[in-house]
Amino acid sequence: MQPENILNIARKSLAGMDIYLLDLVLSGKLIPPMRVLDAGCGAGRNLAVLGSLGFDVVGLDRSAQALSDARRQAPGAPILRARLDALPWATPTFDVVVANAVLHFASNPDEFDGMLAELWRLLLPGGILFARLAVIDGMEAQASPRANGQYGLPDGTVRFLSSLDNLELRTRTLGGSLVIPLKTALVHRQRSMATWCLRKE
Repeated sequence: MQPENILNIARKSLAGMDIYLLDLVLSGKLIPPMRVLDAGCGAGRNLAVLGSLGFDVVGLDRSAQALSDARRQAPGAPILRARLDALPWATPTFDVVVANAVLHFASNPDEFDGMLAELWRLLLPGGILFARLAVIDGMEAQASPRANGQYGLPDGTVRFLSSLDNLELRTRTLGGSLVIPLKTALVHRQRSMATWCLRKE
């Protein structure tokens, strides 16, 4: 098969999926048919690809527009409307919980911890929490402090910013362990995004 054909197949089957989440699949840390909750699934880009790869996927978001988009992207997948700090399952249910670019929408530390506690609660023993979130590391000079742990960023958004030290502390407090080292990416001096992936022991 020609290289351009391989690229076309890859683009069609994996297009739009978060590259850091895809890395966990390619490295064998996430394996079908694991049950995956995409918490804050947005338009469903990760749901659609994970479902096509054989994962048992469930999506949720609090935005009606996002839910409509996600249902078009991932037809057949259960997609629910819910808040991250009040999730509609009574017991641990998922092998993987994805929180991709959602935790930094917390309005204060208590809401951040409430969302995190709910996501962690739903993980089965040995399960993996994958989170991408904005952090202060690398943005100390550019971020403008607001109240309750929020910062104004050069891209015009306001986000709740955690830190790598804080994420390491929360990993220990939860009793988890890092699946991969914490990673950050500085996005054109507009924001700094961390990849936080931990396992429930």
